[in-house]
Amino acid sequence: MSEEIPRGPWDVPLKSYVREFHIILLIKDIKSDRYIKEEKVNYGDPEIRKWLGRCSYWAWCHGYAIETMSLEDYNKREAAKQEGLA
Repeated sequence: MSEEIPRGPWDVPLKSYVREFHIILLIKDIKSDRYIKEEKVNYGDPEIRKWLGRCSYWAWCHGYAIETMSLEDYNKREAAKQEGLA
């Protein structure tokens, strides 16, 4: 018997098939609290979604954390950081 899948607002059906949705994946070493890898990918690609699952599992098993967000939100965050430095 498998574990019950958590339910929430993410279960609402999509209005259309997602062909392009750019995200960023950041891999962080938990011990050093440093980012070791940054990948910009198209989440609309089924192969990328499979890769994201493999990459996440590897990270969780080897002392790393995975942070993902839309590329748009990442760019806003980075711009805000730059404004804070000026």
